[in-house]
Amino acid sequence: MSPIRTFITRPVFTGMLTLVIVVFGLVAYPKIGVDQMPEVEFPIVTVTTVLPGADPESIERNVTKPLEEALNTLSGLDTLRSVNVDNVSMVIIRFDLERKVDVAAQDVRDKVQATLSRLPREIQTPVVQKFDIGAAPVATLAFSAPVS
Repeated sequence: MSPIRTFITRPVFTGMLTLVIVVFGLVAYPKIGVDQMPEVEFPIVTVTTVLPGADPESIERNVTKPLEEALNTLSGLDTLRSVNVDNVSMVIIRFDLERKVDVAAQDVRDKVQATLSRLPREIQTPVVQKFDIGAAPVATLAFSAPVS
């Protein structure tokens, strides 16, 4: 006998089965945990290095390239980006979501320490930070005006 035929020929059984499912759903609904602002940790690590008095091209050549070459070998790497401005190199490393951010940050610290001998002596100690979504600004305000 097919299940559809059973539900048609036994309406009381079908009604009771439906009622049981509705009751279990109503009992379970208040116990479902839903956070309005869930705690989410993205496995993103940044490496910021300062080389006083350097232009972006020399920062890229002398600081960013050696760091990227070393960091590119990390396991679980998803994306590797860099930003070079006057005096500062910032390398942004995004890992797969399954990767723990603390382990990823420690791996990045190890690679940066191993690469320090290839970097210029004038650099300040590179800063390795985990990206914290809660510390990001909610809004940014910028003003501009003509300068006399």
